[in-house]
Amino acid sequence: MSAQTLLTDFSERDINVSVVNGKLEVDAPAGALTNMDISHLRHAKVDLIRTLNLANGLEADEAAKALMELEEFAPEEIETCPVCDDLCDVQTSTGSWKCSSCDPEFESRKNNTDNWLGLPPNGAS
Repeated sequence: MSAQTLLTDFSERDINVSVVNGKLEVDAPAGALTNMDISHLRHAKVDLIRTLNLANGLEADEAAKALMELEEFAPEEIETCPVCDDLCDVQTSTGSWKCSSCDPEFESRKNNTDNWLGLPPNGAS
């Protein structure tokens, strides 16, 4: 669930999410937060902080700035997978393109990224 979708859903349920001293703060009526809500908050924590900071006119951190400066690519500019012939859907930090379905290292790179972002491994909560 995207940060914006979460914030919209929470707002509709009178759950307020804010950033205080760089940390998420949640103000909700008693019993309003479900275990699934808490899981979504943990999973989207980094994106929520960035979204809320940007919405409040605060300067984005370096990682958020880099994400906002990502180039757009036309499909004809993206390599196709030599195994399945689909468009490669993951760009590595070196700028090369990989197919997440066929690349044996995809899961490892995804887990490393999740770990770097502080997310639970393999989607666990």
